[in-house]
Amino acid sequence: MDHRVQDLLNQKRWEAMEAKKREKEEFLRSLGLTEKVYSPHGFYTDEYRLSEWDKEQKKQRYYKIAPAELTDEEYEELKKACGKTGESSVAKALDGIALSVYILGALAGLITMFNVDFLSGLAVALGAFVSGTLFRGFAEIIRLLEEIRDNTEGK
Repeated sequence: MDHRVQDLLNQKRWEAMEAKKREKEEFLRSLGLTEKVYSPHGFYTDEYRLSEWDKEQKKQRYYKIAPAELTDEEYEELKKACGKTGESSVAKALDGIALSVYILGALAGLITMFNVDFLSGLAVALGAFVSGTLFRGFAEIIRLLEEIRDNTEGK
């Protein structure tokens, strides 16, 4: 394999790993799963910007807030438990609306078929099917756009 291609592949793998790491850190921070990590040198640096007074040592201690250390399995389990599956709430809502339109449209179509006439009921049911399908389509478009956004973040 050409070394330039290999270098590009390595760079893309590294970028993907960094993006996943940032996502994990942001998620853990949003849940408050963080800890103080004190500067090993004992002084201010760009990485250790926060400080507090240590009464015992009678000096300023610099630290950073770091996300808790979790294994990949623990992280995935935590995401599932917190409902973070990557699914957009807007897409879920549109799917719910589509399902409601399907069910209510079918019921309205049946009621119209028996109370008015068959053709009117069929028209109502068909209209509900088309409307529900449009909602499902919009939900899928939102999912795809979010997937594209997630795959291109940080590039």
